[in-house]
Amino acid sequence: MDPDTLLITARPVRSTLVGFGLYYEQSSPEQVVQLGIVPKLVNDTGQVYARLSLSANRATAPKSQYATLAVVPCLAPVVPSHAGERPLRIDLTTGKVTPLAPAERQHQLERLRQAACRIDPSASNKQITDSAASKAP
Repeated sequence: MDPDTLLITARPVRSTLVGFGLYYEQSSPEQVVQLGIVPKLVNDTGQVYARLSLSANRATAPKSQYATLAVVPCLAPVVPSHAGERPLRIDLTTGKVTPLAPAERQHQLERLRQAACRIDPSASNKQITDSAASKAP
């Protein structure tokens, strides 16, 4: 998008929501956060997206040059799929994005899945959709 902002897009298949979980490498204590969760159809092409500000993320975890981002299909609120996620390694200094095989981040993947799909499970369907829409960029 611009020198400071990455636009991460995904095209979900057979899932209602898509979540984005972010793990800051080398931060102490370890930080895993939700970058966003969006409803399935956000634009004409059926893609969902999240924005990642490099400078804001460097300020959040100043000791971390890299972050692992997992794009996770969510079967329901707080129910991540255990297949189909796409982990990416992001250099928070340069913005370079490198695709990773899920096996490369296996020890982080469950935490990333849970962070990505976190919404209050007692919420109604409308509240879930509204919550997801409010977090969409």
